Amino acid sequence: MRLKRRDSINNIFVNKAGSTDWQVHSEVRISDGANPKLSWRFLVDGFQHDNEGMSMGCLRWPLGQSLPLHHHEEQETYFILSGIGEILMSGSECKSVTGGDSIYIPNYVPHGLKNTGDTDLMFLWVFPTDSWNDVRYNRLGK
Repeated sequence: MRLKRRDSINNIFVNKAGSTDWQVHSEVRISDGANPKLSWRFLVDGFQHDNEGMSMGCLRWPLGQSLPLHHHEEQETYFILSGIGEILMSGSECKSVTGGDSIYIPNYVPHGLKNTGDTDLMFLWVFPTDSWNDVRYNRLGK
């Protein structure tokens, strides 16, 4: 359940590392095409925190796994924490990414991600939404 909104949010909160559990997709999302092998933590999210207009999480992408091309209404930012991968784009175009890289994805632009390294690919995502759950993914080629 989403936390109740106040008229004004004026409290700073700190989400301690490891204080949130790793999440996985539900059977419903998996049957809709979500990858059952990825996991994530909500770091700033309206379902767990008193925040407004921004959400952030950490995604752990296993070896050899990929996120198919998709798009959504919201723009998005990634920050690669560790690992090596490729950002997939329309057609067969892709760009290599590694720890320390930041990626900006405009709204409605098709994108995906593939772990091409030999360890898990870890990255942060940021959306201009109260919660990641507000984002509606539109998978391409489905």
